[in-house]
Amino acid sequence: MREQAVRRLNTQCEVMLVLEESSDVDEALRKIMQVICENLGWRVCAFWRVDTEDDVLRCIDIWHKPTVIMKKFIDVTGSLTFKRKVCLPGRIWESREPAWVLDVQKDKNFLRSDFAAKAELHSACGFPIILEDQLIGLMEFFADETREPEDDLLRMMMTIGKQTGRLIQRNSLGK
Repeated sequence: MREQAVRRLNTQCEVMLVLEESSDVDEALRKIMQVICENLGWRVCAFWRVDTEDDVLRCIDIWHKPTVIMKKFIDVTGSLTFKRKVCLPGRIWESREPAWVLDVQKDKNFLRSDFAAKAELHSACGFPIILEDQLIGLMEFFADETREPEDDLLRMMMTIGKQTGRLIQRNSLGK
């Protein structure tokens, strides 16, 4: 339990450092995805952005530990768009709250379950990125084991989502 708390604290510190030192939003987002995955044991992270013109979520970037079995899941994830309420990203978009799926292979609203099974992915969670009360995007994480939902982790990720939104705002104001 103590080791887990230390890992989470280290993750928050590393993310804060990335947010403070970054002037390039895309680079910062990629580093944040990597930090969270590597420190907290997630295998894949997808960053989704709201496309207001088409009213869908689009996958903008994916970070993953390099493995051959991930290729199809990564390709499919990168090619999809989601409406509100559809799949984990759509649920987060609709609720504007972090969410957890115990096993994506068994979730009837998870459209990539066959690809997740081939990639040996099970649990998933995600959190919104909020800018001035608007959800502008979200991050979605996947693990290769079944993990019970962790409220503390979701609260931490929600904080990271709000701080990431402020980075995006600072960057857009500086242009």
